[in-house]
Amino acid sequence: MYKENFNLFSDKRILITGGTGSFGKTICKHFLELGINELRIFSRDEKKQDEMRQDFLDDRLSFYIGDIRDYDSIYEACNNVDYIFHAAALKQVPSCEFYPIEAVKTNIIGTENLLKSAIRNGIQKVVLLSTDKAVYPINSMGLTKAMMEKLMLSKSLIAQESHTIFCATRYGNVIGSRGSVIPLFINQIKRNKEITITNPNMTRFMMTLEDAVELVFYAFKEASKGDIFIQKAPACSILNLVDALKDLFSYNQPINIIGTRHGEKLYESLVSKEEKARALDMGKYFRIPPDNRDLNYNKYFIEGNMEIINRILNKDFTPIISNIKKLSNENLIFFYPASLYEHKNHRNLFEAIKLLERNSIKKFKLILTIKESDLEIFSIKNRSNILCIGEVEYLDLLKIYKFVDFLLFPSISESLGLPLLEAKQNNIKIIASNLEYVFDICNPAFVFNPYDSKEIYEKLNIVLKGSKKS
Repeated sequence: MYKENFNLFSDKRILITGGTGSFGKTICKHFLELGINELRIFSRDEKKQDEMRQDFLDDRLSFYIGDIRDYDSIYEACNNVDYIFHAAALKQVPSCEFYPIEAVKTNIIGTENLLKSAIRNGIQKVVLLSTDKAVYPINSMGLTKAMMEKLMLSKSLIAQESHTIFCATRYGNVIGSRGSVIPLFINQIKRNKEITITNPNMTRFMMTLEDAVELVFYAFKEASKGDIFIQKAPACSILNLVDALKDLFSYNQPINIIGTRHGEKLYESLVSKEEKARALDMGKYFRIPPDNRDLNYNKYFIEGNMEIINRILNKDFTPIISNIKKLSNENLIFFYPASLYEHKNHRNLFEAIKLLERNSIKKFKLILTIKESDLEIFSIKNRSNILCIGEVEYLDLLKIYKFVDFLLFPSISESLGLPLLEAKQNNIKIIASNLEYVFDICNPAFVFNPYDSKEIYEKLNIVLKGSKKS
């Protein structure tokens, strides 16, 4: 699968920090097939290093015991290395919440030590592994990983005389890794214990270890200084994940909901709204280039980045509004202002729409703020009653609201407070999942179970039948 990378790594010396972890061991297998000269595993766990040494039995593997918190130890490990893959980190959210200074020492100070060592040793390229928790962080792990990204960006901007290329990858829950919840669930199933989950509505982006390795290789090949690469990963609710495991293992024990742990978010994000303005769609991945402006404050505060501003302002939204206006005369308009990569249970919603198409006597249109090509993820192409209008700025959102009858939200969070308030002012009814937050702002037309497409269909059908608009 990775043979095309042979020439990139042939006869090279590579360092993996935190190399005894799940990612390190997985990518190690691939590197040893790619004709490398030496692969250095840097970590502070001598037992795992010995186990890894026995597992691979390859003379090209070298093991360095050290800690990235100690500049001298990481500096020596970087000597005569061509490339570095930085996976060493404190990753457990609750642990970092109780001991935040330890997360600072490893994830921030340790990264600074590594970056300085890379520059002073003339390393050609460094790939850092980040996390979706670095986007709008609320916990110590996410905050320190966000700072890790900022350090990488800072070094890329300031160390212009250096030829070292720093870049990063960002992803969510890696299935089967030590930080994943899946091994815990499987262990509980095998011991015939009840499965403990924090919140059934909690969603996480999912990818395999092989996906993580593929993303890292892609970033390595394509990166310029300061780039961050993100895979377009699917999101899954914890309840859906548990249901899938129960089906897989034919398991019938009850689920025990124990509540959200320290520092956990209900929904994660892989890309911030600010990053989306400059993100480049690379097909399977997003590439987020750095903001390369200097600290000329007049330019920074007064002129701003006109390229991004013009990209927003020059989008002519008039034809889209005219089209929606015409449609609203004959159809009920359902508006779903959501990104496929941020919210859950789109498949159930679309299944309900398919049922409506076949059975409803009323005409309706569903407006989505995504690209037409994104519908292929859900095997939906050229559906006559779905209109894709792409990403929408806030002011354009208000223009659309004038012609909308119902807002659809398969998931509701506090971040949607402003759109809900605007909907209330425009007398738009809300059709939402069963989260209480929506009631604090306005009464929905219906609340549905986001996991049941038939229930969504039934509620939508009642809406259609009860409407006066033909």
